[in-house]
Amino acid sequence: CVPTTGEIAQNLAIHGDFIKDVAYSVDDLETCLALIEKNGGKIIKQSKMIKDEFGSVKKAKIAGPTGNLVHTLVQNVDYAGIFLPGFKPAENFKLPGKLGRLPINSLDHVVENYPENMSDEISDWYAKMLKLNRFWSIDDVQVHTEYSALKAQIVSNSDNSVQVTIIEPVSNYLERRGQVQEFLDFHGGPGIQHIAFKVSDIVKTVDEMRERGVEFLDIPDTYYDQLEARLTSANMRIEENLKDVRKLKLL
Repeated sequence: CVPTTGEIAQNLAIHGDFIKDVAYSVDDLETCLALIEKNGGKIIKQSKMIKDEFGSVKKAKIAGPTGNLVHTLVQNVDYAGIFLPGFKPAENFKLPGKLGRLPINSLDHVVENYPENMSDEISDWYAKMLKLNRFWSIDDVQVHTEYSALKAQIVSNSDNSVQVTIIEPVSNYLERRGQVQEFLDFHGGPGIQHIAFKVSDIVKTVDEMRERGVEFLDIPDTYYDQLEARLTSANMRIEENLKDVRKLKLL
């Protein structure tokens, strides 16, 4: 049921289907909130303890760097339940159990798209508010096609277990609209373009997801023809079978 009033209804009217909240697990919520407040961040919901029979967590919510994105911050105090207090296993939906678990290890990273000339500002915001520091960046000299170009930065925590990719378009590139600007136009402003999952066996995982009806991008055969030619000329081998890569449309 789609809400017709309130903040989410307004957001849906602007963005359509979109990602509203990217939550982060933190070690000390009060220290995080103090840092955010000191650096001028906006705290939407102050720290609150929630609990059930499996233990307690503390939660708070802050505004993201821009747009309608928010971040929930969660500190596990002593919780040992399946997800968060109040959530219970589904007892009347047995299909997932019959299908078995998908071989997905974890969330690898999220990609946030912003208007041109904003990536430095956004990267600085994550450094100040959440101590996610820049460790990799590229510009339009390195990432471009005959149609478009982009700039990107990755910010991460100290052990790289949390990674956020920040991307902006480069305008006046042959006067064509690239994929980043296309997202910004379609989404109605900045936001999460996609999330990435970490897997141990991409062939097995994608094959299983396709069997379950998940739709993936259709990649032309010419891409794989060129890939095979490049690998041959460079005398390089990849772990996956190229026939499987082509069949499953892996990039």
